[in-house]
Amino acid sequence: MKRDVRSGSTTSVSGKDGSAGGVLASLADTTWRVAVPTVLFAGIGIAIDNTLETMPLCTLIGLVLGLIAAGALVWHQIQHITTTEVTK
Repeated sequence: MKRDVRSGSTTSVSGKDGSAGGVLASLADTTWRVAVPTVLFAGIGIAIDNTLETMPLCTLIGLVLGLIAAGALVWHQIQHITTTEVTK
């Protein structure tokens, strides 16, 4: 439930406003933003390491790049959520 301070009434929240469905959707959205770039860049690093026989140099570089990309995606998501909440 969300309380409207201006009118004093209580309303039900749904979707991305904080309900269980909205929270699960947001959690799933955050999960792919972290998992995909991390696994993708680490996998590319492993493939390069196997080709060049430089294990684990490119894997570690790929992992770091994946984590940076994941952090940027989550940061962008947080910025979008906070600006959306401010405009409501």
